[in-house]
Amino acid sequence: MAVAASAAVRPRPRWPPKRLRADPRVKVVVCDVRGRIKAGAAEAVGSGRLLDADGAEKVRRLLGRKYLLARLGDLYANVTGRRRRHPIVALEVTF
Repeated sequence: MAVAASAAVRPRPRWPPKRLRADPRVKVVVCDVRGRIKAGAAEAVGSGRLLDADGAEKVRRLLGRKYLLARLGDLYANVTGRRRRHPIVALEVTF
């Protein structure tokens, strides 16, 4: 059974596409808000892939439905034109 989790990253960084194309293996580790990993933290190994523009838009809508700040950020990006200049990259991780 495969479990998939999607996440959007803004603005579009250069390293995820390059790294995932070279090696789709990913490791997800539990961390705190600042990204610090405690010793013995739970981890899962899976494979990742980049989603196309339609998939990225679906992830953006789902995050906006769940989080108010995501909707406000999307509204700001649309008003200022930031979305056109900095497209969204969406990743899908399958365990």
